[in-house]
Amino acid sequence: MKRTRFATAVAVATLVVAGASTGTAFADETMTDAGYLEQARQGNLTEILAGEDALANSRSECVRHVGEVLIRDHTLLDADVTALADARGVDLPDAPAPDQQLTLEEVSALAGTEEYEAAWLLAQEAAHLETLDLIDTQVEYGTDEEITAAALSARPIVETHLEMVRGGVCHAAVDPAHVPAGFGPR
Repeated sequence: MKRTRFATAVAVATLVVAGASTGTAFADETMTDAGYLEQARQGNLTEILAGEDALANSRSECVRHVGEVLIRDHTLLDADVTALADARGVDLPDAPAPDQQLTLEEVSALAGTEEYEAAWLLAQEAAHLETLDLIDTQVEYGTDEEITAAALSARPIVETHLEMVRGGVCHAAVDPAHVPAGFGPR
């Protein structure tokens, strides 16, 4: 039974890492500002749900703490994304992308097992690497200065989250005390 659970955790981790390499960030100048907002929204929703899952299912105080940080920070970041989209008439998705939802479901399915925390941390590492790629693409190709400024302000927060989960190891001591969100229209 332990081998089966471990194999499942490895399979989830492999899927997560593979998903990161084929992520949703645009690879060239076809990136649009609206596309960034849509993908950032889906990423924020995913991270909020992942944080809630950690609070409900993790046995690790460290992972639960990181989950709380994700909920706090991605809720604030999402408020900026939503405000920027509203000001520009961009319709945003109301759920994670299908690949993100699948990862959430696969990690959650490991709840109560020894593999849950490792799978959760690896999923978060992959998701935050993908988000950094999305942000960097917006910074390089975006044309809307406010959206690009919001992406730049989100980058250090996402980097901090990545450091909290890097290598599939929980590092809760790395916790941003303040999220400098609020670059959207007033």
